[in-house]
Amino acid sequence: MRQIKSILLFSILTASFLFTANCEKEVIKVKDDEDLPNIETAPSVIALSDTTATIFWETDEPCSVQVFYGLVGSQDTLVQSDSEFRQIHVITLENLRLSSEYYYKTASTDVAGNVTNTPGNTFITSADTANFLQYAWAKFSEGFYQQSLDYFQQYHSFNPEEPDALTGTGWCYLKIDSLDWAISAFDDVLETDGLYVSALMGISVSYYKNQNYIFAMQNCEELFLVDSLYTFQHDSAYSPQLIRFITLDSYSTLNMIDKAIYYINNYFSGFYINSEDSLWTIGDSTYAEIEAAVSVTVDSIQSYIWGDDFP
Repeated sequence: MRQIKSILLFSILTASFLFTANCEKEVIKVKDDEDLPNIETAPSVIALSDTTATIFWETDEPCSVQVFYGLVGSQDTLVQSDSEFRQIHVITLENLRLSSEYYYKTASTDVAGNVTNTPGNTFITSADTANFLQYAWAKFSEGFYQQSLDYFQQYHSFNPEEPDALTGTGWCYLKIDSLDWAISAFDDVLETDGLYVSALMGISVSYYKNQNYIFAMQNCEELFLVDSLYTFQHDSAYSPQLIRFITLDSYSTLNMIDKAIYYINNYFSGFYINSEDSLWTIGDSTYAEIEAAVSVTVDSIQSYIWGDDFP
């Protein structure tokens, strides 16, 4: 029995020694490997859509890989990696811009750390114009106004006669406070169709925020003639109540006092200016000058309805 145990122990020790020796040889072999990986099949785009691109290539030995890519003309470089050691490499780039030209290049690193870089190449994502407007308004509703603007502008470049894209462009500019650009976009729409209500509302708000009260008032009045109940479908904060307030504040600022009083007394429930013996009363307060009474009322209406959340 002792002899059998001795033979087994000797066999185990021998196997362990041989395994360790072989491992050491492999380590030495890896350390001594200075040969760069060879590219058996050059990188190419094997699948392409409006927002994705799939890159394929082969190496002669297992490698971990990286794809460096970005928009042509941009200094920003993105990286997509695969840390697994393989010989066949398939990397999918996602969240790309539609109808845009990208550059890409690859880096393949073998187990020893030798790296083979490939020359740059380019591809152009497809133009899914059928869904541009859907993407654009979805991003707008989510509050991503710059992304929304990109979609609207791309769609407009393919369909320059489409008023919805140009109107959307105006609303994006309005949201990012590029008011002159917003007014220009809305104005282009209204030159073609003066009754396009979403453009009428957009240009009314833009002129008001730009402190051009005459044009704000005129466009608000035009909007109410076209559709007095219109609410902007992509942001319900832009409602008839808001347009009436912009009209009222424009009247007040332009010292059109009679119209301002009419608006206060007829369109804003709970607010009323009353004249008695040349004094103007609002609730429990009395003013000797009607301009002061109107101004205070306008401020009170804005504070009461919107507080700090005025659109």
